Amino acid sequence: MERTVTRTRNDTADDVVVLADGAAPRSRIRWAAVFAGMVLSVGLLVLLSSLWLAIAYGSDEAFVVRNLEWFVGASAVGCLLIGGFLAGRLSGVPGAGTGLAHGLTLWALTLLVVLAIGIPSVINVLNLGRVATELQPTTSVIASGVDSSLWATFIAMVGALVAGGFGGMIGGASQRRRDHVEDLDRR
Repeated sequence: MERTVTRTRNDTADDVVVLADGAAPRSRIRWAAVFAGMVLSVGLLVLLSSLWLAIAYGSDEAFVVRNLEWFVGASAVGCLLIGGFLAGRLSGVPGAGTGLAHGLTLWALTLLVVLAIGIPSVINVLNLGRVATELQPTTSVIASGVDSSLWATFIAMVGALVAGGFGGMIGGASQRRRDHVEDLDRR
């Protein structure tokens, strides 16, 4: 049986992948790792959001009530950082570039799932219902104070994108290459 040798460039060294003729190279995105990171991220975000809501409305903490969208946004950023790390680490493909791809894929998939499943909830979280009801009747401009939650949402989305990618890079870079492990075992 004839084999084809394909060289691919990795972050640290050349990898040699031996494929049977006609076989396609495996994808560098490991979907199981991305889904595991997404489940962990969403679970942690639900847990932290319920904590912030309990503190804000259960204990009448005025500072948390006034800044609830910022607390939830910062929690989303932190959760995506952890989920991106997990996705990059579980991918099994060493390298910061591959980890970045897993982290960004995690962010995009999480965003799509949240938007597809929770549109009514997203409208409430983003305070879009409040935005629609608080337009100034004469100028059609958003009332003062509402724009803070819109900025918090935008900054949280961008921050989560960066955190997911950075977490994936750290997770991917923290893996040891398999050939190094094999070399240590042979000694």
